[in-house]
Amino acid sequence: MIDRFGHTEMVQVTNPETPGALEIDAAVLNQAFVAAGAEIDGYLQGRYALPLASVPLNLKFMACDIARYQLARGRVTELVEARYKTAVAYLKSVAEGKIKLSLDAQQQATPTTGGPAVDAPERTFSKDTLSDY
Repeated sequence: MIDRFGHTEMVQVTNPETPGALEIDAAVLNQAFVAAGAEIDGYLQGRYALPLASVPLNLKFMACDIARYQLARGRVTELVEARYKTAVAYLKSVAEGKIKLSLDAQQQATPTTGGPAVDAPERTFSKDTLSDY
């Protein structure tokens, strides 16, 4: 987050009640990452087995953008909102199968095509067994 948005901004958004703060509130930042992770998982869970064995770099960037949006708390700038909307649009495309994540060989996408799977005993009454009636 510091590399992407700078130390000063992270201090400001993690300490909204303390204008003169000099340090990042790690607990507040962690809560924002938890919220961002939950939001991302909501989009990925139908298509990928979670948790991912390794997180693609683009998802890390999106987690930062989502966490930054979470931290803004009503003081959202146009840039922060635009980056959040871009991240959500990307995640929706992943959920719809339009975009695939770059994953390690062990991490496979879960199948989403085909109809429902049915596991039931053989039919007792069928066209053949009721043909005499």
